[in-house]
Amino acid sequence: TVVYCGVSVYLQVVSHHEDLLSQATGIEKLEGVLMMVQTRIESLQTGVQRIRGKIAEPHGKIIARTTQLSRLQTVCELLRRLIRVLSLRKRLRAQLQGGVRELTKAAQSLSELDYLSQGVDLSGIEILESDWAWVSQARNNVITQSEAMLAQGLDSQNTSSIGTSLQVFHHLNILQRNVQAMVQSTLDTLQQDVRTSLDPATLTSSSTAFDSASRGSSGRSSLPSVGSSAAWRAALWTRLDRVMDKLYQACSQVFLLYKVLAKRRDSVSHVCFIQELQKSGQCQLTQDFWSKATHILQQQLSASSAESSSIKQALEGEYPKLLRLIKALWTRVLQLRPGDATIQPSTGTMTTSTAMSSGQATAASFLDSEETSAQAEKQLRNSINYFEAAYLSCSLLHLLDPINISFPPGSKQAPATQDLTSIVKTISNELTVASSDLTLVRLVARNVQKTLQGYLGKCQQLTNTSQETVQIAGPPDRHQLVCIGIANSLYALHRGVEEVVGNVPNVQPQQMQEIYDELQVLRATEEGFIGKVVSVTKDTVEAILNSMHEEDWSGSLSGVGAQCSGYISELKNFIARVADEHMNPFENKTFCRIQLTGLSVRVLELFLRHVSLIRPLEEKGRMQLAADIAQVEFSVAPFCSRAADLGRPYRLLRAFRPLLVAGVDEIGASTALGDTMPYSLVLDYLFSYAPPELRSPHTVAGWTQLDYSRWIDSHTEAEHLDLLRATIENYVKSARSRGLRQFAPVYTTMLNLLTAASDSTSAT
Repeated sequence: TVVYCGVSVYLQVVSHHEDLLSQATGIEKLEGVLMMVQTRIESLQTGVQRIRGKIAEPHGKIIARTTQLSRLQTVCELLRRLIRVLSLRKRLRAQLQGGVRELTKAAQSLSELDYLSQGVDLSGIEILESDWAWVSQARNNVITQSEAMLAQGLDSQNTSSIGTSLQVFHHLNILQRNVQAMVQSTLDTLQQDVRTSLDPATLTSSSTAFDSASRGSSGRSSLPSVGSSAAWRAALWTRLDRVMDKLYQACSQVFLLYKVLAKRRDSVSHVCFIQELQKSGQCQLTQDFWSKATHILQQQLSASSAESSSIKQALEGEYPKLLRLIKALWTRVLQLRPGDATIQPSTGTMTTSTAMSSGQATAASFLDSEETSAQAEKQLRNSINYFEAAYLSCSLLHLLDPINISFPPGSKQAPATQDLTSIVKTISNELTVASSDLTLVRLVARNVQKTLQGYLGKCQQLTNTSQETVQIAGPPDRHQLVCIGIANSLYALHRGVEEVVGNVPNVQPQQMQEIYDELQVLRATEEGFIGKVVSVTKDTVEAILNSMHEEDWSGSLSGVGAQCSGYISELKNFIARVADEHMNPFENKTFCRIQLTGLSVRVLELFLRHVSLIRPLEEKGRMQLAADIAQVEFSVAPFCSRAADLGRPYRLLRAFRPLLVAGVDEIGASTALGDTMPYSLVLDYLFSYAPPELRSPHTVAGWTQLDYSRWIDSHTEAEHLDLLRATIENYVKSARSRGLRQFAPVYTTMLNLLTAASDSTSAT
């Protein structure tokens, strides 16, 4: 490696020989230049030393004079402060002698003294040493007097005194601390007053003394039972009333303090006091106080209830009375709102001339907007929520008690009238007691709803609601009598509760919606019992009318008797018995009258329908049917006192009677067609004039008359006409297949009626 390095150096020297020689010559020139530079540096250093000697002495003098000037300025500042302190001390002495009227000026002087003592050390100055202790004592005296003035101003509602004390606190830079301390002192006093008022021991002793005094010299020495005597309860509610007064008094003081803070300004800086509190995060003065005050009330009520079962029972049992006290308190608190408060429509917030006017503070109390006011009211109500829940539970038990008495174990009878009266009276009492508060009355209404549900459940346990249990072949059986009794009790309860709910004072119907909804369920259940009787009656009526097809309607006119047909007699007896034995026991006469009217209409409709389906029908039969029509009017009398009141079905019955003695052409030209009398009914009747080859629609379809009647009930008039048209077209095809050249005489009339019916339907 060494050999290789030596060879490499050799080769470099040989290849750059000329360059190395030229660089050696340049080094000699560089040495000359360096010597020249060295000479010039030495010359420069000599000049600098000469200049330094000329300016050193003046610079030292300047430094000395500057130090003297600084010390003179410090001394002057101290002298000015000293002079000002002495002047303020003299002024402060005079101001303190002026008493309360000069407190603000004294506080301003003390504030300036504090400012003058900041940033400098005034200790060691003999003329001031003896005064600092006096100034400190004067400061304490001013603070003490201002605190007393603030307390007196709040008690007497004197805004001038409150403003003066706040101005003193602001001058002394203790506004935040003292306002907070005053609010806390108010809360502490409130807590102590509430605790003392609700102390079970003192409450018992005071009520005992009052009760003993009220007995006087009666000669009896029995002690009253704690919690049950009128004196004890009177003492409790008197103290609760006193608690509400204390809470209102504390709230009014804090609100007054807030109003003065929001209105008064510093006499020097013109800054509103409430803005000073906002800087320290105390902009929710009234909200914080209200939250703590309601918490104190809740805490003390809970503690007293836990300590004394008598207090707990009294507050739970008479919760509406406690709630009235709370509402009365809230009404008084609302009066603390400024009289010129207005609600801004765009934001829903309340503005006052105190808090929102130009240049004043923007902090607001919890009464200055609808949202915060609602929250504050909710906080107040929440303080007694425990008693509300207990009261509602007791209220529900009170409501259920008469129901349990009405349905004793093993009983199979509907409740008696006096039982229903007791239930309605209990509901009335509970709603009336709760009517002073809309929230409470809605909660009690839910209890009433549960009560009605419980009553309905017990009724359903006594009854079998299946349709098979309804029989009208004879008098009502034992089970049906129970159902009738239950239906009547539901009707009486519905009517009684509805009257009670409508007469509850200070309550709108929508606030009782839960009760009204449950009353509808009761009404539907009660009407359901009647509806089942009506439904079975309709089926039986149709079965009786269907029996007319088993009678003989042939024969000559000479064989017509004066008596009505057998099915008419059966129908009259059946309707009279149903009306008397099965419908008359129900007390809901209005609904029964509506149902019986519908039954009457159904009887007339079914009668005409089955009359139109009779085949064969000859002169004797037609005359007998004309007589039966008159009897049908009398047969529905138990259901409807005047058949004429039935309207269109009655007019149809009267219009159909002439058709029984009219010819086919007269029937086709009748003016009652389409208006009073449906085309389908007349077409069905015209089949009785037709030969056997022209079969009726139900015969073509393979139905019985009863099946055909039910088909008509479930289809429209247009569908009925389509079926008749198809039946006639089937006859035409059959006749042509047999080679007949002429159709039955009635065919033309039937075809014309179908055409008229189609035209009438198209026009409609």
